[in-house]
Amino acid sequence: MDELTRLSNRRGFESLSGHAEGDRALISFSTILAENFRESDVIGRLGGDEFAVFLTNTTAAERATVLAHFEAAVNTYNRASKRGYDL
Repeated sequence: MDELTRLSNRRGFESLSGHAEGDRALISFSTILAENFRESDVIGRLGGDEFAVFLTNTTAAERATVLAHFEAAVNTYNRASKRGYDL
């Protein structure tokens, strides 16, 4: 809280605005990742909104198919969620 104005200061403002929606976006994206890759694949959040997937035992042709399927799942989510932004 800003002492002079009695309004949220920068830290308070950032805490109250955006974080909840950002957290929902991260959880939604991680759910899509988990649902569209195999248990043998390694999925990780590197930090912030950066994720990586290591596809195990996957050929280049299979990789293209897997990534197309994942992209379709993200697009389906974006159309259905109507949150005002896309993942």
